[in-house]
Amino acid sequence: MTCNECHGYYEEKQGHLKIRDKYIGSFEVKNVFYLKCSNCSDYAFPPETSRKIEEQKAKVLDRLIRKHSFDEFIDASKAASILKMTRQGLHKNRRIRRGFIFQTRKGGKIHYLKKSVELYKQKKDGRFPLVTLNLTGKAKNYLPHVEIYIQSSYKDETTSKEPGVEFPYIDGATIPTKETYYAH
Repeated sequence: MTCNECHGYYEEKQGHLKIRDKYIGSFEVKNVFYLKCSNCSDYAFPPETSRKIEEQKAKVLDRLIRKHSFDEFIDASKAASILKMTRQGLHKNRRIRRGFIFQTRKGGKIHYLKKSVELYKQKKDGRFPLVTLNLTGKAKNYLPHVEIYIQSSYKDETTSKEPGVEFPYIDGATIPTKETYYAH
């Protein structure tokens, strides 16, 4: 397959991906297939890998949202009132359903993070960093890129000695290489 960036060729690889998201921080997706350009190091993900990335991202997001105290959440009626829309309009709003307001389910009902609702009212995007990213360099900027740590295969089962890399070497792992994929 030809790379869209440099017209090089993608090579199929398998390994672990450590992805950094500007809202939820770093998360790991284990043992997935991906394509990497041999020329410019651009990445492409097959549908199954994309699905696994989104599933893992959703799990981490829900876990981080649930760390907030219940007092920080509001029900649908209050959120609709703040946004000056009906509850039905709130539940059917495409942007809200796609996660532009942080929400969680408890007791069969959807509860919205009040800070997120207020941000959505102001900016039409209620997302904000749920974790502080540890970035090197100047001020802590929330960069729209994905940092990927990749492990390929060999048979030693030891643990990573590289700081910041929490996953163990598993069957077929080599030293993780740090590469950055910038979102287009």
